[in-house]
Amino acid sequence: MQVFAVKIINIMLAVSLVCTYNAVVNDRKEQETAARQKLAEQQAQAAEENAAPASPYADGTYTGEAQGYGGPVKMEVTIEHGQITDCTVLSAEKEDTAYFDAAQGVIDEVLDEQTAEVDTVSGATFSSRGILGAVEDALEQAKAVQHE
Repeated sequence: MQVFAVKIINIMLAVSLVCTYNAVVNDRKEQETAARQKLAEQQAQAAEENAAPASPYADGTYTGEAQGYGGPVKMEVTIEHGQITDCTVLSAEKEDTAYFDAAQGVIDEVLDEQTAEVDTVSGATFSSRGILGAVEDALEQAKAVQHE
């Protein structure tokens, strides 16, 4: 009878050890799942915080005008996906060709910097200001549409 009792106790101990082991394994799985979920939430939050800020400009094509050296300068500005993708001179009839050609270098700067707040071209300051002013006028229209 004692042998039987010892065997029963050994079996109960073995079953108890297996149950305890399974409880520990299940607890670790739950902790790992919770940790993965927390990490995924943190990564999603970090991605949201690092996302590009919303553009202040509504997509479309806008026309702006400003005073240049010799008269009004009219520009067309295209916004796609919130980015300035094109700036085209529509008219600048009274501008001095040599100065205006030099001043058009600001267009590349506007496209690179995504703003009309760039430096003017030395020696063609007034023509540059006409271009930049017309671009700024067009961008203000794009901002107004975005905020409607």
